[in-house]
Amino acid sequence: MTAIDKTKKTSFTQSMPLHSILVDTTLPFDILVKEDGKFNILKTEGTLYTLEIQNDLVCKGIEELYTPVMNKENYINYVNKYIKKILLNKQIDDVEKCLITYHHSKSVMEELLENPDSKVALSRVRVSTSAIIDTLLVDQKALKSFIEIGGLNYSICSHSVDVSIYATALAVQLGLPRAELFRVGYAGMLHDIGKVRVDSKILNKKEELTPEEFKEIQKHPVYSYQLLKSHNEMNETILNGILYHHEKFNGSGYPHGIKGDRIPLIAQILSIADIFSAITTHKSYNNGKSTFESLKELKAMKKELNPKLIGEFIKVMTKACKVH
Repeated sequence: MTAIDKTKKTSFTQSMPLHSILVDTTLPFDILVKEDGKFNILKTEGTLYTLEIQNDLVCKGIEELYTPVMNKENYINYVNKYIKKILLNKQIDDVEKCLITYHHSKSVMEELLENPDSKVALSRVRVSTSAIIDTLLVDQKALKSFIEIGGLNYSICSHSVDVSIYATALAVQLGLPRAELFRVGYAGMLHDIGKVRVDSKILNKKEELTPEEFKEIQKHPVYSYQLLKSHNEMNETILNGILYHHEKFNGSGYPHGIKGDRIPLIAQILSIADIFSAITTHKSYNNGKSTFESLKELKAMKKELNPKLIGEFIKVMTKACKVH
């Protein structure tokens, strides 16, 4: 294998779960493995990825592959094309399927945030949303796997995926039809896209925000609505869910201070998922809380959030994590 004189994974390479590469497909990107702190080229673009190659990697205990960051879009396109086959592949462990789905969803959100006007990137978010729904519906243990995968370190992308997963799980618990599940999951993925219009210094500030800075942060639902409204095919239900996801049941939320059932159901669902993700996620200035502690905090928010939805969310999370 040929060694590459770069070792910084985050700046140089795109990581790839091993089983996100399907046997008997032609690679549209180079595959690298990391050995002794160096990235070595395993297979080059155009190579047929065979069962022999995969078995050799498995025998060596390799669970993660890499591709040069310049190939990132090719990899995203590849998984986007094959994600349904990956989820239907009985040779792939269910936990691995959750990892691939989460990883792909986060990657497409990174792509969208880099170019929020891109219809292509938005179409990939739709595909990843459907993958999340399919995984949750087929695998009863998927939510637990997603919880264990997510929430480790905060980023807008990982938070968006987490909110989509938690919101979809609650929507499934409520018995909503597939079309509604998609709207909820899709809105969860996109709910914070407006933060691209907020000064990054404010978003990344570790100290307490000034009143002016907090007002700017509070504009992000409107920014999200405006940005997505420009995509003419965007469903109004999705747009309203995104616009109102920070409204509170008692009228103390923003941007419009509406309350009770005037808040669309989709926004009420997103609000619970958003808060739960915020409480459980690790940040540089604050460690995330356990699922049990986070559910206790949600339960205490019956004035701000729909108490019936809180109860249903606690049920689904308790069932997934077996929290008592």
